[in-house]
Amino acid sequence: MAPKIEVIASTRAILGESPFWDSHRNCLWWVDIDGGRLHRLDDDYHDSVVFEANEPLGSAIVKDNDTFILALGKGLIELDSFRNTSELAVSPSGDRLNDAKCDPRGRLYVGSLTYDRTPGACALYRFSPSEGLVPVIAGVTLSNGMGWSPTGEEMYFIDTPTRTIMAYHYDLEEGSIGEGRVLVDFGEAPGNPDGMAVDSTGCIWVVMAKAGFLRRISPLGETLEVIKLPTKFTTSCCFGGRDLDRLYITSGTLKAGRPDPDEPFAGSIFALDPGVKGLKSEFWTGI
Repeated sequence: MAPKIEVIASTRAILGESPFWDSHRNCLWWVDIDGGRLHRLDDDYHDSVVFEANEPLGSAIVKDNDTFILALGKGLIELDSFRNTSELAVSPSGDRLNDAKCDPRGRLYVGSLTYDRTPGACALYRFSPSEGLVPVIAGVTLSNGMGWSPTGEEMYFIDTPTRTIMAYHYDLEEGSIGEGRVLVDFGEAPGNPDGMAVDSTGCIWVVMAKAGFLRRISPLGETLEVIKLPTKFTTSCCFGGRDLDRLYITSGTLKAGRPDPDEPFAGSIFALDPGVKGLKSEFWTGI
């Protein structure tokens, strides 16, 4: 039986993305990219805007003490507890920064994209205060979902136009990405692979944008489950809740917030109980 999907925040986000479960505060942080807004969704489902900018806000990673690392426009920005910003780095290619995640040791990775989708013009970067943004996967067109296996020995990465999930050998001690292989080729499956989350059994939950499907993929690349979501404009997901047994899903209207009678739930935040616990959202440790 398919899990029940709840609409927990009817936010009408233009492009909701980058969900991050804050295990210290028991809340969900997420961004409206095109709205330039950072949102906080408490576990009583009260949603509030805590920061607003005049540029696209690609992602938000929690550091500590109510401090965030933001992929804001073409820059990587630190946002402190007083909502002051300081620039940490600028996109080496001059393109907009997008999804960001930390590995199990708290190393920060962030990707980029070009609006005209120039093939191979962008990259996935690792950030450190001493080296800045260092490219670790080149030839990327639209950097999106990332994740790590429960042991940290594999890293998963989605460059959306390739319609694949790549699996890379990952050295957790060194924080280095090794040889890669295609784990999943979505071929003619509906939608485009976007954001992902990994559960405690090592399975990957990937949101198929522009189709409204959530797919559970085994560590061997087999599709185990396909769940239809309330809108086709879903974007990303993460595990959360006090026991990490809830899956939160973001979405967008893609129409500057204007209501679409055919997509009444577009731009909302959804939640479901997937029947398995997930891996936590990792804070940036500053390394």
